[in-house]
Amino acid sequence: MTPLLIVEGLSKTYGGPNAARLAVDDLSFCVHPGEIVGLIGPNGAGKTTTLSMLAGITRPTAGTARFSQDLIARRQGLVCVGFSPQVPAFHPFFSAREELRRWGALAGVPVKELAERVHEALSRVDLADRAMDGLNTFSRGMLQRVSLAQALLHQPSVLLLDEPTSSLDPVAHAKTLNILQEERHAGRSILVSSHNLTEVSNVCDRVLLVKSGRIVEALPIRSSTELCCIDISCAQVPPKILRLVDRATPTADGFRLTLHISSKRAVLAALTDDMQIELRSVSEARTDLYEAYRRHFDD
Repeated sequence: MTPLLIVEGLSKTYGGPNAARLAVDDLSFCVHPGEIVGLIGPNGAGKTTTLSMLAGITRPTAGTARFSQDLIARRQGLVCVGFSPQVPAFHPFFSAREELRRWGALAGVPVKELAERVHEALSRVDLADRAMDGLNTFSRGMLQRVSLAQALLHQPSVLLLDEPTSSLDPVAHAKTLNILQEERHAGRSILVSSHNLTEVSNVCDRVLLVKSGRIVEALPIRSSTELCCIDISCAQVPPKILRLVDRATPTADGFRLTLHISSKRAVLAALTDDMQIELRSVSEARTDLYEAYRRHFDD
């Protein structure tokens, strides 16, 4: 399946030649239709800068981010992406309805559809009854819900969400996660940043762990019965085996191979045929996001 969003070598440097700071360093990844990809990492890892560049707000120093040609043709001038920033910036004296009408017009929503789209978007985030209230009367969590409504308003094919649940109460939090699942089933490509590892584990298909602006690990999120771990002792994992596994993580005396359980028999056969590799252990395991987070970020 062709990805809707393709990112290649994306980098961002702040400051002058004598005080340059690399915020994002050569990121490359893609997001497919009907997929939720999580960006996680400590504060200052470059998640918000990455999302801002993809949304066209921040100019990258190097690299590219592009949409598939099929998507651009299909959208016919409508904005391809919906962006919900970590800290929404709305006109405080506009009502929620006025603000969304303004954003909808900027995104290219036809005038005859705009009122209905605004009502639908506010209804999805349970704010239809506050549509005429000034945004200066809204709490931070309510503004975050308006921001999500604004991102959904023009029915974009790609959603970029920067910590969309960080200020929400439990009911609104659950509602937002349901909306993400609905958008995934509708075929949207969703890139979301979060510090909530449980949330990421529950809604994401893949997770990109980001540290100092670089992707240090790309982790598939699967259930405990779908993964297998194989510990081997060798100097290097042969390419034919690398093609069969999700990842190969160096250990003290070799590598740990993580793979889908359906590939277990083929991988074991390939390992048995290679006389340079010592098979040490085989076990079923869960994709442990917490373990990966501690491994990379617990300095």
